[in-house]
Amino acid sequence: MSSAFEFAKYLLEHSSKNKSSSVVSLYNAFRSLNHKDRPLTEEDIKAVFKQILLFPHWRTKLPEISNYFERYFNSFSKQEGIQVHVPKLEDIQLIKINKDINLEAFLKNYYQCLFPESRVHCSSFGKAAKVVVVLHPNKALDVYQCSDEISMIEGELSPLMDQFVLHYTPELRLDKDRRHRLLMKPFRQVQLAFQMDRWQVQETQGYSMKILLPKEISSIEELPDLFYHIKSMESRFIHKSSDPLYLSLTRDLESCIEKLAENPDIYKEKAVQTYQKARNAFENIFSDDRLLHLLLKELAMMIASDRAKTWDEPEKESREEWLKVQKEKPLDSTNLLPIVE
Repeated sequence: MSSAFEFAKYLLEHSSKNKSSSVVSLYNAFRSLNHKDRPLTEEDIKAVFKQILLFPHWRTKLPEISNYFERYFNSFSKQEGIQVHVPKLEDIQLIKINKDINLEAFLKNYYQCLFPESRVHCSSFGKAAKVVVVLHPNKALDVYQCSDEISMIEGELSPLMDQFVLHYTPELRLDKDRRHRLLMKPFRQVQLAFQMDRWQVQETQGYSMKILLPKEISSIEELPDLFYHIKSMESRFIHKSSDPLYLSLTRDLESCIEKLAENPDIYKEKAVQTYQKARNAFENIFSDDRLLHLLLKELAMMIASDRAKTWDEPEKESREEWLKVQKEKPLDSTNLLPIVE
């Protein structure tokens, strides 16, 4: 079968012993598609091209990697009898949208055309990044990570990062029957798939898209950085009043404050653990939440008022300096998709 996996294998076998970084990167990119059971398509190739164009390194060396791809793909196509139209990597244009209003309008229009029966919502996600939520008629969700760059391939415009998407069931759980892809950092990509009652995690790093050893986990929470990244995305479209993590954190903080007031000697250690867990969530997910901020501040003050030199406390800071929210303002409810009332 002429799959992406078979083409990657062909690259490995037919390139020279001292492989160039272009060949290695192409091999890793096609291997990461994980399409062993279906023929290689034009959409697969476009997806790889978009991956390559995410890296400034390859943008400056497009002729080199483009020539390598054409050379090996042409010979592979002749051998396998593949008849697939392939755009030229060098001809792809990238367009940066500097105006936020134009970026949101483009993303909404693009995904609305792609899913005409669905509702589309767009919100900010870090600097120059967006989260686009597509709510389908069956209440399932697709959540796309987007940057401020779009690609033009043979006259067609599309988000450069359109392959980075999480799929949710109507119950707002990650769909275990779908494959998910995330851009964790500029040079770190993660794929998730659920198999044999375990999450399979495949990660690629660097402009060579090096494939790291896969991990198997029973719960996303086993990888804190991945968990916080996903929860941070979810905070853009799930009301906190229905978020199990947020409800658990606030409930634990309130309970800990009450118990610590009753008997500080018994609940001292538990108070620090609760504080540290909630602090991580506050800094990584709910950084603009007023209630969580106030509960954390109250617990921190109670811990500080009964310090003991024998137990491990938060590092020496200028009296909860980290708790100062730079811009304390109420959440804008118009930026939240009313999925759960």
